[in-house]
Amino acid sequence: MKRFAIFIFVLALSISLFAENFYIDGYDINIKVDEAGKAHITEDMNVVFTAPSHGIYRDIEYIFSNPNNIWSTIFAKVDNIKSNMPLSISKENGFVSLRLGDSSKYLDGKQRILISYDYDLGGDIYPDDYDEFYYNLISAAWDCPIRDISYSVSFPKPLDKNRIWVTFGDYGSDRNAQFSLSPDMLTINGKLNVLESYQALTLRVEMDNGYFSRQAKDVGKIANIVLPISILVPILFALYAILSYRRYGIDKPLTPPVTFHPPKDFNPMDVSYVYNGNSLGDDEVTAMFFYWADKGYLKIEERDKNSFTFIKQKDVPADESKAERKLFALLFKQGDTVTFKDLESEEFGLKATKVFPLVKAQFTASESLKDPKSEKKKKINIALLLLFAIISGAVCSLASPGLLTLVLAIINLIGVSIIYLSVANIISKFYLRSKFKSAMLSLLCLIVLFMFVLANFVVNLSLTYNVVALIQPIVAALSFLISSIAVASTEKRSEYGERTLEECIGYKDFIERVEIDKLKLLIQDDPDIFYRTLSYAIVFGLEDTWANKFKNLYIQKCSWYYSPTDSLMDAMFYSSLIRRSRHCYRQMQREIIKTNSPRSGGGGSHSFSGFSGFSGGGFSGGGGRSW
Repeated sequence: MKRFAIFIFVLALSISLFAENFYIDGYDINIKVDEAGKAHITEDMNVVFTAPSHGIYRDIEYIFSNPNNIWSTIFAKVDNIKSNMPLSISKENGFVSLRLGDSSKYLDGKQRILISYDYDLGGDIYPDDYDEFYYNLISAAWDCPIRDISYSVSFPKPLDKNRIWVTFGDYGSDRNAQFSLSPDMLTINGKLNVLESYQALTLRVEMDNGYFSRQAKDVGKIANIVLPISILVPILFALYAILSYRRYGIDKPLTPPVTFHPPKDFNPMDVSYVYNGNSLGDDEVTAMFFYWADKGYLKIEERDKNSFTFIKQKDVPADESKAERKLFALLFKQGDTVTFKDLESEEFGLKATKVFPLVKAQFTASESLKDPKSEKKKKINIALLLLFAIISGAVCSLASPGLLTLVLAIINLIGVSIIYLSVANIISKFYLRSKFKSAMLSLLCLIVLFMFVLANFVVNLSLTYNVVALIQPIVAALSFLISSIAVASTEKRSEYGERTLEECIGYKDFIERVEIDKLKLLIQDDPDIFYRTLSYAIVFGLEDTWANKFKNLYIQKCSWYYSPTDSLMDAMFYSSLIRRSRHCYRQMQREIIKTNSPRSGGGGSHSFSGFSGFSGGGFSGGGGRSW
């Protein structure tokens, strides 16, 4: 019996490790928080590699949405980074990424990895209410189990034990963990036996307002800046943005080839991402059902109209993408036979959305869809655009510096941010927008422009009466609109992105325009071309077009679909089948949404006095992965 229990434990552990070839057997976190609220952190890990690896990545999140203002962002400062391992530091997608290890050496078995760094959120998030320390000691991004966890967090002044909360578990969990407070009330200590993959350990401490010291910014030295500068700044930036676009934002004309196949090793989700940008949704999931059926991974049964059952035949091969394997595993999480009712109870639709970022993650480094120089330039220009928006707003009110200066700077920042996001979503080369969405975004942009001008008018005229005060809001608004268009357009495809997009467009053109005579020749070489192409036609919105081309052609009956009520299964039948399955999937999505309240995502969630916090809700975070 004992041997059997050990076998079950080892088996469960091996299954949990399928995504990473390591686990952590000992994780000690030591944090010293100074009077300014900066955390000096040391992480001591025993990493057990189950397969040879160069080392691990430790990703530290440093960009968060402000829980007090959805339009603003908190940028934490991560510096003074040290390790006992060879260390390479980079920033990407809101994370400071530490690559620990040597590319010329492989590690195996248990290895001690020591990291230290300083973490500073900057200003007080709740300046008028209270101070807090809300921190993910271990975030929910680790894709491996972590055992034997200990932590010690010390503070500069005594704490109230009744205002300390430690939570752990899946993201959103409010399950409390035991901790102790030292006799001098300065240090919090605790231990935890184990965290499974994607579970977090979070500490929240609430203090009286003023517990941490913050240095106020002195704006008095720039009080002599006058309104003309707030006109000159946006004009100069608009000229710079236009010149930058001309150099970094003009793509080469596309020349799609004639192709009868999708890009090599691309599934429908991949094709959709390259062709549509981030437009991954119901159609892509539906397409994957038929893609897997054609591959022989599953069968589809329809006992009654709109009543589908998916029967697993075999696993997706290990050499397929992580996104595809993850989505397939979610589909058959309950067992080898599932219905849409089963998927609804498992909230499959919500969980499937977490797979889509993995699709985006495939297109990095040499396979990035965007030109790295253009992308870097665009990020710089976005930052400059927002910076100049703040400066332009702030200088308008410096005749009477104070709260009004901050308010107008924030109004300009929010206004320009919305204008930029609206413009970017309308014209971006990597997104396809419907006319209705484009019209709505254009209307939003015009409304925000009007509010931007009105707010600046009111502030300017409350401070001074001159021609500059009257024309400044209009000039600034138009300049920032032109700048937003130029910055959003500063985006070029990489050579790889250009080539794959051309192949996707060429494949779409084939599905849409292939002539019947050519199709007959292709059927002779590949009798299953109808089924092979069907899932890709779905993501292009061409399933009816593709089926119509086979209206008068014979196609072999597929082996992956069964229904006791349908005997005639021609091409139009499969087009109808897709519509029914898509309808069922969307209906399932609506039912899931009805039974779930909205959830906030990511670190840095809103807290309030007396709130215990929840697992994964604090600042910092990130996780780790092997390399």
